[in-house]
Amino acid sequence: MIVDWGQHYGKIPCEIWCFVDLRMLPTNVRVKISGVNVRTGVYAVVESSEYEDEDNGIASDIFRPIIKEAEVNDNGNVTSRQFYLADVETFVDPVVVVPDIGADERWHYFTV
Repeated sequence: MIVDWGQHYGKIPCEIWCFVDLRMLPTNVRVKISGVNVRTGVYAVVESSEYEDEDNGIASDIFRPIIKEAEVNDNGNVTSRQFYLADVETFVDPVVVVPDIGADERWHYFTV
C-alpha cells in the first residue's frame, strides 16, 4: 500500500502486517507512538521502505526499486524489522511489490 506520511516523508510503499481497531477508544484519549498521534480509528501495522536512487540504472517505466527499512547481518540476512502504525485514512494507492531476485541484499524490492 502507498501511505502518505505527510510533507516530511511523502508517499511511500509500506507492507501491511495487520490491522488494529482502536475505534472503541474514548475520544479524549491521545497517545503518541513512534511519532504518530494515535486517536480513535483503525490503524495498520506496517513495514516502511524508501525509494532507491533512480540514477543507478535499475529503474524503468514499469519497475521502481525500493529498500525496506531493516537491519541486516554480514551474510545479508534481515535480523531486525522496523514497524510503524499508519492510520488507514493515509492510504493513497495499492501497489504491487516484488522481490529483487538475484540481488545481493535481501531487503531490495521493486514496485510495479
